[in-house]
Amino acid sequence: MVWDTLPTIRPVRKKVPVSLVRCTHDSISATFRRGHEHSGQSLQNLIDNLLMGRVERHHPNLVLDVVQRDKVFDSLRNRRLHCFKEYAKRIG
Repeated sequence: MVWDTLPTIRPVRKKVPVSLVRCTHDSISATFRRGHEHSGQSLQNLIDNLLMGRVERHHPNLVLDVVQRDKVFDSLRNRRLHCFKEYAKRIG
């Protein structure tokens, strides 16, 4: 069976600079979709909350799911990634 030949993938948690993580879509919605803690809210709202310290950037719900291939990191959470990249730009 083909499935028997696939390698086992184990999730690993590590910190990676947001500048090294790539978006996997050409465009994203300006709001979070349903089923998310920030459902229906604008991305700008999360960016503002991060900047004001009302949301902790290390909160478990904001962890980015990223796939690493060689030295390339691709985000599976493009809206969150956008927010973190904007946050990083603004704080220098």
